[in-house]
Amino acid sequence: MELNILYYKKLGKELYLHKIKDGFNYITEWSYKRMTETDNNFYSKGNYINYPALINIQSPINLVYEFKRQNGIGGYFTNRYSYSEAKLHLQGKGFLGIKEISNDDLTLGFKTQAIKSHSWSYQVIPYQTNTYKTSNSYLINTSTLNNEFINLGINKCWFRVNSITENKFFEGQNFSTSFIYDSYGNQTKITKNINNIETQVTEVTYGQYGTPIPAKPTLITQTSTRSGESSYSQQTKIEYNTLGQVYKKN
Repeated sequence: MELNILYYKKLGKELYLHKIKDGFNYITEWSYKRMTETDNNFYSKGNYINYPALINIQSPINLVYEFKRQNGIGGYFTNRYSYSEAKLHLQGKGFLGIKEISNDDLTLGFKTQAIKSHSWSYQVIPYQTNTYKTSNSYLINTSTLNNEFINLGINKCWFRVNSITENKFFEGQNFSTSFIYDSYGNQTKITKNINNIETQVTEVTYGQYGTPIPAKPTLITQTSTRSGESSYSQQTKIEYNTLGQVYKKN
């Protein structure tokens, strides 16, 4: 038996946003490609398989290929995108997202690579961002997140970032930032280390004002310490009414 399928504008893109012109006649444009188009520089499937739970796919899904906006002098700022490893969960969660998205700024000559990871619960989450000089692939900057999923039971989890490390290779600078949380998910202590020369610590106390849990910062203490120098601290006190609106800050 031969099955005939009729399509209405098969693989059409007429329902996608293509162009916007604002009140100042400023034009922004988008163009799209499908994952299945034969262009390895646009989408790479990769070969990750964790069957029967998780696989990579290459389906006829349209993704943004080019983003253009006018530069005010007769030309355009242009960004081109490429992708790799779209994740599909085969046991109920469906399409999870794309592991790697690259943004090539053709005007400035820089390429930004956003990499995600997937956890034990098969959630795709931000992991690392790298910035390169396009002409020679020189790594300018990299930022890496140390993520954690807290299992809360009954199919619930809490995603949090424990620390961020940033290396600015061109400038010769290194930053690391760590976070401490309370049981409600509030950041109570943020510690930033700058080139092992300066440490900045922010400590926050929370109160319950118009919220079911403590969620309003009432006292913020910021302390800076440079090598060989005395520490400097300053405090900010915030007061609220019963609706949670700020009425006093000093």
